[in-house]
Amino acid sequence: MIEKIFSSDPEGRLNIYPCTEKEKSICQAIRKEISKYMKPNFKILEVASGNGWASIPLIKKGYDIVVSDIEDFRIKQLKANSKGLKKTPKIVKCAAEDLPFRTKSFDLVFCINSLHHLNPLKVLKEFKRVLKPKGKLVLIEKNYLNPMTWIGDIIFNSIYNTRERTLTKSEIVKYLKKAGFEQVKTKLVKTSFLPISCPILYLCYSD
Repeated sequence: MIEKIFSSDPEGRLNIYPCTEKEKSICQAIRKEISKYMKPNFKILEVASGNGWASIPLIKKGYDIVVSDIEDFRIKQLKANSKGLKKTPKIVKCAAEDLPFRTKSFDLVFCINSLHHLNPLKVLKEFKRVLKPKGKLVLIEKNYLNPMTWIGDIIFNSIYNTRERTLTKSEIVKYLKKAGFEQVKTKLVKTSFLPISCPILYLCYSD
């Protein structure tokens, strides 16, 4: 069922009906924001990459990004969506809480709308571990102040029989500090004219 709901199209998200122009513009805004913290010589990791909608268009622009996810069908989608690229990215199946990468091996790690599905503190400690000195972590999470976020949590939990909840801004900052990220900056990603509808970007430095 999950495969039918989620797209293999890295420009969008949904497959049972075409990705809307609004959804595409949101994806583009998020990619543009993340790319601000990238450099051509950076070694970059995306965790919980999904179908590659964030990474693959950036890989096409020449960025060196390792993409990872835990789900088999996502790995299949990543491989399919990577075909035809000038440089095939490294695709790794792994849990975010146990990354199979050497300590201090990435200049930048990013993760989008996935922290609330995971063990936040354990995941963030792993991000800290694999980052090089002066490396950057970019998290983008839904805005808890948006009522649609609460509705989305209720629907997700009813379908999958879970008790997940989108984390508040203060909760995420607290987890980041506990994981060892002393420098944390936050900003809204402008995907809407309504501030509460905009996701929040957390920019953190490893040292």
